[in-house]
Amino acid sequence: MASKGVKIVLIGCGVLGVVFIIVVAAGGYFVKDWFSEKTKSISKVAESEKDYDSRTAELREDYSFTPPSNGVITERQLTRFLAVRKAMYEVYKKNEAEFKKMEESKEQGFSILMKATNLIQDVKMTQVKAMEEQKMSPEEYSYIVEAVYKSWFAKGAKETMKHETLTETSQEQMKQSLEELDKKIQDPNTSQQEKEVLMKTKEMMESQWKAITESKELKQMDAELESVPKENIELFAKHQQEIQQYSMSGLEFIGL
Repeated sequence: MASKGVKIVLIGCGVLGVVFIIVVAAGGYFVKDWFSEKTKSISKVAESEKDYDSRTAELREDYSFTPPSNGVITERQLTRFLAVRKAMYEVYKKNEAEFKKMEESKEQGFSILMKATNLIQDVKMTQVKAMEEQKMSPEEYSYIVEAVYKSWFAKGAKETMKHETLTETSQEQMKQSLEELDKKIQDPNTSQQEKEVLMKTKEMMESQWKAITESKELKQMDAELESVPKENIELFAKHQQEIQQYSMSGLEFIGL
């Protein structure tokens, strides 16, 4: 017969075994519950995305868009576009703190990812609803977004350029720099050692001058600036306050 001490130990082991079974069972239940909850969240997002795709497809079919040959955006188009942006902005603004918090967060866990996905999905569903109300296809919306950015770039560039083109402005700036170098080289107070350094700098800048003249990138940028209709620049300047108000940092990178 087992002694009293052994019985106590055996009873204790039995209790621990029961507790262990309960903990495992409970843990299994909570893991199953957690997994079920996350699966529901993923399914909900998938259903929402499917709905978004279906509705945008209908918009493409019902309100097909062909970019204007002259690139000009009408005020009516811009007004409809701003109505869509305003609706999106209201959702974005309400959750702006969350968006910024997620941008700054170093955590990359499932919860953070799902929260970001849900917030973006809310904005997308608001967008498609507003486009339906404005009878606007995703292509027309995207075209106006691009036109706005191109026009603001062109407006800023034209305000800072001394000449008609970036190429001419760059050449003028380089010319002034070379003239300043020449003055320094010819200055009797400049030491021989300094002159040698300045001469090498001048040679390098003269090579850059030639590169500017032949730069395909600058010519392409000049062509882009030239292609922006003056009417768009004037129209967007007229509605500058609304355009800036409804800007949503980061959403453009995900097609919104």
